[in-house]
This record gives sequence, structure tokens and C-alpha cells, in this order.
Amino acid sequence: GKIETMGSSSLALHITAGKITMNGGTILSGDKVINSSDSVPVVKTTKGTFCMTGGALFSENDAVPLDTNSTFSGAITIEGTAEVSSLKTAAIRMEAGFVSLGVLTIGGEAAIRGESFAVSFTEMANDYGMNQYWPEVNIDSGYFSCGEDYIPISDTSVVSFPEGYVLDTKESAEKSGYYTLASKE
Repeated sequence: GKIETMGSSSLALHITAGKITMNGGTILSGDKVINSSDSVPVVKTTKGTFCMTGGALFSENDAVPLDTNSTFSGAITIEGTAEVSSLKTAAIRMEAGFVSLGVLTIGGEAAIRGESFAVSFTEMANDYGMNQYWPEVNIDSGYFSCGEDYIPISDTSVVSFPEGYVLDTKESAEKSGYYTLASKE
């Protein structure tokens, strides 16, 4: 199946409680969305659980396909053959918060592609100078692609990789145009 946003908003799904599992189909924010912006994502998770084992989240406009905010305390898992892709922005955006309770896990053959970053980390508006904390981000495997002037993950210092692995600096032999994990050796 397919869910496509149209009209004045690119938001297709906002998870605030419970669990949503996506194992196929497509959620698309297409070029018919009026006034799309990167502040209105296709799928937003604040609380609750979003588990994606197949299918695709895709944005043809300025909307980020998968987004969290500074109150993110849920869990997002992207694995299996799931795809998250954006033609104009980052594919996944993780925002810092005053407390860090949320978890993002990427694994399996998941393919994450952004026109800027595959995974982007943004600081929240913070007029008080308080400490900011990042959600827990675990990348166990998967494929990552980004725009020409970018790196796949905007800040790998806040990402946990399996022991002895890092994101490779060479393109994957298995999936053209993507990078994957490689041994530190």
C-alpha cells in the first residue's frame, strides 16, 4: 500500500504513544505538498515506538522523512530491507534535548539516503545555556548515502557502532552509492 501526503502538510504519521510497525508499503511526501518545509516531517516520533522492517519512507520535497524533537523519548528501529530517503534534506534528523531518553537503532540491510546527510544531528534552541543530550543512536549495520558535499552521518561521535567497526570511507561494493560499516583494521 501507499500513503501520500498532499495539500498543505507533509506530516503523514505522528507517533505519540503505542507501537507502529511498518513491514512494507510506502509513505510518500511528494511534490504535490504545498508549503512543505524541513520543520514538518513525514513521520515524527516523540513517544511510542516505530519499528520499520520493510517498505519506504520517501520525501520529494523539503520535509525530513523521519524526525524526532527535543522531547523524544520513544524508540525507532529501522532494519530488514527498510528504506528512508529524501531528495532535498537529511533522511533522518535527531534533535538534542535536555534529557536523553529516546533510542534509534539501524541494522539489517536498511538503506538510508539523504540529499544532505543520511542521519543528521541538530541542537535544539537553547537560550539558557543548559546542557544538551543526544538520543541513543546504535548503528549495527545498514547502508548510508548522502549528497556530494556531505558525509553520511553528520556527527559519528554520538553514534555507537559494533565493537571494532566504523562507517567506511569507501563506497560499498554491495550497494552502489552507499557506505556501510567496516572493520577498524
